[in-house]
Amino acid sequence: MLAGCSSGPTADGTIAETAAPATGTNRTTATQTTTAEPVPASAGSFDATLVRDTTDSHPPRVEATLTNESDAAFTLSGGYAPPFSASAARERAGDAALALYPIDEDARQYVQRVGANSSAPPSNRTNGCWRLDGSYAVAGIARMLTLSPGESASVTYDVYTSGDGACFPDGDYLAEHAARVSRGTHYDDATSTAWLYGFTLHVRDNTIASLNVEKITRAGGA
Repeated sequence: MLAGCSSGPTADGTIAETAAPATGTNRTTATQTTTAEPVPASAGSFDATLVRDTTDSHPPRVEATLTNESDAAFTLSGGYAPPFSASAARERAGDAALALYPIDEDARQYVQRVGANSSAPPSNRTNGCWRLDGSYAVAGIARMLTLSPGESASVTYDVYTSGDGACFPDGDYLAEHAARVSRGTHYDDATSTAWLYGFTLHVRDNTIASLNVEKITRAGGA
C-alpha cells in the first residue's frame, strides 16, 4: 500500500528521500476521540548486523531487523523500505556521508537515477573503491508493515563511498529511521506514536571496523 510519490536529486553520490503520509487499505483515520494507548518502545527490538566488509567483488553490506517483542500485533508506517528506510549514513562530527543502496528488489524499485552519469548500483570498484557516482532520488512514499507477536522483518543495504571524495574516509556514520507505529493490523494516525532507531558505522583505514546499534526510542504521540 503506497502513498503518492515525490523525489528530488541531491549532491553526487547521495540518495535523497522525502516523506509522505501513509495510505492504503490497512490505514484508518479516527473520527472520534480514542483512548488507545500508544505502542511503547519496549514492544519492539531493533538490530543491525555487518553481513560483510569490503571485498574485491562486493561492497560492505548491512542488514537491519525489527522484531515484535510484545503479545499483540502492531503496524508500522514510513519510508520506502520498511522496517528501516534510509539513503545515507552521515558522519556524526563532519559533513561526509556514506550512501546506502538497498539490495531488495521491492525497495530498489523506488530508487531513481538522476542524470546520465549515474550508475546504480556499480558492478565494479573504481580505482579500488566501491563508489556510488551520480545523483539519485527516492520516491517519497510511506509503505506499511504489520508484525505479529514474535515476527521479524529485515532489509539489507550495500554501503558505498559517496561522490568523488576520499574512499571510505575515517569517521563514525549514523543511519537513522523514524517510523510511526500503531496497535493492531490497521495503521491509525490518531493513535500512532513515533519510533526512532538506527545504527552507527565506525570506519577506520578504509573498512567498516565495527557497527553499533541505536536502540528504539519513543519520540511522542501523534
